[in-house]
Amino acid sequence: MLLPLLAATAAALSVLPALAESQRDAFDCAVLQSCAPGGACTESALAFELAFLGGGIELSMDGQLHAPVYDGDLRSAAWRHDGTIYQLRFTGDGAGVLTVTPETGDFTQARLEWLHCSPQ
Repeated sequence: MLLPLLAATAAALSVLPALAESQRDAFDCAVLQSCAPGGACTESALAFELAFLGGGIELSMDGQLHAPVYDGDLRSAAWRHDGTIYQLRFTGDGAGVLTVTPETGDFTQARLEWLHCSPQ
């Protein structure tokens, strides 16, 4: 009874990104494309460092360190940086989607960005 459950759990975990619980896995992340609602998509120069550490993540943007809560099941996190809300969701193989919205303002100021993270 327990063996099938363990096998199913192991199979489910194998499709999640490798998150080290006891070591720091560092990545360089670059936004590849940024799109505004109803507007054209453009290349982006946004880049940041990300590290998986102890089941959570740590981000460095413009020299500021952030430690948002990371949901390993949904592969997502959210944080504030300089008046902006960032919502990240990894989609697999280092790729992800970043929703960027101002803390105040309207929908037209939002952006949807595609990113890729590579091991350091």
